[in-house]
Amino acid sequence: LYYYKNTTPPERIQYTDHCSDEDTNPNPDMPSAQIVVTFREDDGVTMLESRTTYAKQEDLQKILEMGVVEGVTETWDKLDALLADLQA
Repeated sequence: LYYYKNTTPPERIQYTDHCSDEDTNPNPDMPSAQIVVTFREDDGVTMLESRTTYAKQEDLQKILEMGVVEGVTETWDKLDALLADLQA
């Protein structure tokens, strides 16, 4: 479940990411993340940077133990494949 806070098209998206159940109800036992995505052009190529922060180190550790690195990697790989298909 995402709560968008601040967007500056086309350069920046800022939002809060909450773990939620199948009905999109936030899970109060899970930490939320503050995420900022920025886009910039570098020699004709769009560069994307995504930064995620948690309120406490323990929150980050909990999410890491759940496999967030693998999940995020899969998401970015799917985006990469989609963009490659769109360029073909």
